[in-house]
Amino acid sequence: MCLVADTGNHRILCWKEGAEEALVMAGGRGPGPELYRLDSPAGVLLEPGGGRLRMMLIADTGNHRVLRWETGAQEGEVI
Repeated sequence: MCLVADTGNHRILCWKEGAEEALVMAGGRGPGPELYRLDSPAGVLLEPGGGRLRMMLIADTGNHRVLRWETGAQEGEVI
């Protein structure tokens, strides 16, 4: 599995081994300040604990914030 901050498309992608396309994990609705949107995300990492894809920390550069985003959630929370 590989998480990608797709900066130009304002989203976080998850590529799983053998997949032909990525899953959108966060954002992907164009840039904006709302908690369900990202603006030029520059980095993403998994929050420690469990080893599963549960919580991501996202450097939402264009909005000058860091978001915690739970897998399957519709929006993140500012931390």
